[in-house]
Amino acid sequence: MTIQKTLLFIGLISICLLGCKKSTSSVVPDDGKGTMSASIDGTDWSAVKITLSIWTSSQLHIKGEASDGSLIQISIMGIDGPGTYPVGAVSSTNIAMYRKNDDEAWSSGFLTPEGTINVESLSTGGTKGTFSFIGTDAETEKTISNGKFDINF
Repeated sequence: MTIQKTLLFIGLISICLLGCKKSTSSVVPDDGKGTMSASIDGTDWSAVKITLSIWTSSQLHIKGEASDGSLIQISIMGIDGPGTYPVGAVSSTNIAMYRKNDDEAWSSGFLTPEGTINVESLSTGGTKGTFSFIGTDAETEKTISNGKFDINF
C-alpha cells in the first residue's frame, strides 16, 4: 500500500505543478462572494474560506477550507465550459481531494473508481456546480457527497 500512496502523491503533485501559470484570488463566503459545502461520510461540512484559481482558460481549481482546518479541493484540467467532468480512475487529470488534517487525506486519484464534478455555469462573473467522489488513502475510503460550490469572481 505504501507504493500506491507514493504514486498517488507524486501524481497529485505533478498535476498541481504543471498547472501553475497565472493568478490566484480568494473569496470569503461571509461577505457574500461564495459558498462551498458537502457531506463527508454523512456529516455536514462547510467552507469558511474559499480559494479559487483559474491558471489558464482550460483549468479550474477550487479549494474550500473549514473552520477546523479540513479542506476540499477540486481540480479540472481541460475544462471548456459547463459540463460533467469525471474524477478518479476514469480521469487521470481531474482530481478531487478531502484533507482532514496534515496527516490524513483522501483523494479521488488513480485508485478510486468514481466521482464527478458538474460545472453548471462558468463565466467571467463566477462559477457554480456540484461534486461527489469517493476518496481513498489506499487503506480507507471517505464518501464525499452533496458537494456544492457557488462563487462570484
